[in-house]
Order: sequence, then C-alpha cells, then structure tokens
Amino acid sequence: MGISIDRDVAENLDNVVEVLKDLKISKSELIETILVAYFKVQANPIGKARELITLRRQGKL
Repeated sequence: MGISIDRDVAENLDNVVEVLKDLKISKSELIETILVAYFKVQANPIGKARELITLRRQGKL
C-alpha cells in the first residue's frame, strides 16, 4: 500500500525513528503501531476519523 504523507509528519516520523534507533524500528513499523493503537483505543474509529479529517481540512489540526 502506498500512502502520501505531509512533509512535517514525515519529518516527525523520521525523528521518532532516530530517537528510538535502539529498537531498530522502521517508519513502516512505527506507522503500523500508531494505527493499531488508534483502532484499539477508539470506541468509534469511523466517527473519530471523520472528526479528525474535518479538523485537518479546517486547518485546526
């Protein structure tokens, strides 16, 4: 699966990977971990995704 990521987000991911270099984590593993946590924590992931997308499009996120 190919995805497009905002430059600032990509830089943040690179920074986290660098800081956690002792774990030998890849960006793919980091993104997957974040998504797994999101779906396990959210009671209503579709509703929350809708809210976050709206906020991002409004420039509030």
